[in-house]
Amino acid sequence: MVLYPRTLKSRIAILVGVLALASAVLASLAVLHPMRQQMRAVVGNQQAALLASTAAALDQQISDRRTLLRAVAESAARERGLRPGDLQPLLEQHPVLRDEFDNVVVLDASGTLIANLADRRATGDRGAAKSRTFRETIDTREGVISRPYRSPFTGKPTIVLLEPVIGADGSVAYVLGGALSLVNARFMGQFLASRPGTSAYFFLIDQHGTILYHPDASRVLRNVWREEGGITEVTREALEGFEGWTEGVTKEGQRALIAATHLRRTGWTLTVVYPTAEAFAPLQQGEDAAWLSAAAVTLLAAAAGLWLVSRFLRPLRRLHRQVDMLAAGTADIGVLDSARADEIGSLSRAFFGLSQQRRAAEERLALLSRTDVLTGLNNRRMFEAELPAAIARARRQHQGLVLAFLDIDRFKDINDTFGHAIGDRVLGEFADRLRRSVREVDTIARLAGDEFVIIFETIDTQARIAPIVDKLLDAIREPFACGGMMLDVTATVGVAYSTGKVAPDKLLKIADDALYEAKAAGRNTWALRHVDVAADPLKDAGPPAT
Repeated sequence: MVLYPRTLKSRIAILVGVLALASAVLASLAVLHPMRQQMRAVVGNQQAALLASTAAALDQQISDRRTLLRAVAESAARERGLRPGDLQPLLEQHPVLRDEFDNVVVLDASGTLIANLADRRATGDRGAAKSRTFRETIDTREGVISRPYRSPFTGKPTIVLLEPVIGADGSVAYVLGGALSLVNARFMGQFLASRPGTSAYFFLIDQHGTILYHPDASRVLRNVWREEGGITEVTREALEGFEGWTEGVTKEGQRALIAATHLRRTGWTLTVVYPTAEAFAPLQQGEDAAWLSAAAVTLLAAAAGLWLVSRFLRPLRRLHRQVDMLAAGTADIGVLDSARADEIGSLSRAFFGLSQQRRAAEERLALLSRTDVLTGLNNRRMFEAELPAAIARARRQHQGLVLAFLDIDRFKDINDTFGHAIGDRVLGEFADRLRRSVREVDTIARLAGDEFVIIFETIDTQARIAPIVDKLLDAIREPFACGGMMLDVTATVGVAYSTGKVAPDKLLKIADDALYEAKAAGRNTWALRHVDVAADPLKDAGPPAT
């Protein structure tokens, strides 16, 4: 038997209770929901702006020190007849070096320590000769920033800025190294003082995932990819290029507003974490007071309201079950395409429309995740998925496989001379010429910067390689029309050829080695290495001279 109020008084009481309930809830939601969304956006944008400012300041700190070190290096290069013994006084003539660096040293081209600003007696050490950063400075003749390490002298996390001193013959005569502690007060002062709240904190990670700064000192110099518990989702996205703010969960399981950006000169990732408990504390207090008032009103109408709501929400509960079935994968989105003529039917059809939009959006995102935005080519992720598949197909078909690794010659000079806008046009035109020069079955991808790869399948003989690569290089050598200018652009190609079983990373490494061999031969040419021969270049089928 369904209970139904018999008197007009009880019916009015129910009506008043329902109206009071609806009014209280709707009024609270109408005020609180937009307020929360607006507060969330305001706080998030504030953190993003703060982070951008802090990152710019930190970037400038590094740039200023590199400029200072470069100025000293250039001053040394201008000294005629400069001898190793002259370098210690030269350092001491620049007292500003003591203020900006923890120490500055000078190494000769063999890696021997010949001058030490902190202790002029501590010279002669040859440990730097084995340093990859030192070798990179010698090879590139350009300034380099080292990977972070813990200083054996101070025990603090440290980086070293290296700048070459170019001799009169154009070679690197000496290398200046400026050690910079990542907890140096002058270097990190603004970075540490700009926290948005008492519980908020910054942390800094290099492009390899090594933690450069964190309030938990025990985590400094650890790698986030190898930490216990794994990397957090937001940190992973930041290292993959995400910039902006989002709401996520920290390593400690704390809910927080998290903003991330990247330092332009070093590629480091700077992140600020602002626990939502503090970020939204004023809003939460207002919400608590509003809901307390609403609760006092709704309690008066609860008894009658529950019965009516129960009846009114039956179709909505049915819709909820359909959505649960859809989420569990036991039903298709078609169950939401309701024929009901009331509001519940409209809501169901709206969910149906949203589900269709979400499916389409997921398909678009899947495409974007595999595509390089600038050139429209496949990106590294797509290449890393396609290369193993191509190797497997080549083995099944008993065909050869060619991997070409292309690098635009002196692309950095193009960017530095004409600007990044022209550089982007060069990359776009370069990609178009690659498309026009290969078959539809071949796979082209842009790995990063000016690095491209092409997978050529069904290459049955090694003799087919030279015409293919020569065609590529001839297409690229035609002048590029960019911004009203005609630019001469060339490329260097490393080619790896395999006719058997090979791991994808090994094939890419061999192509990379061939690329460096071609660069060493003078660029604007190509070199070939056979995967199935010991790691020496081919003696009988090298590329033609250009």
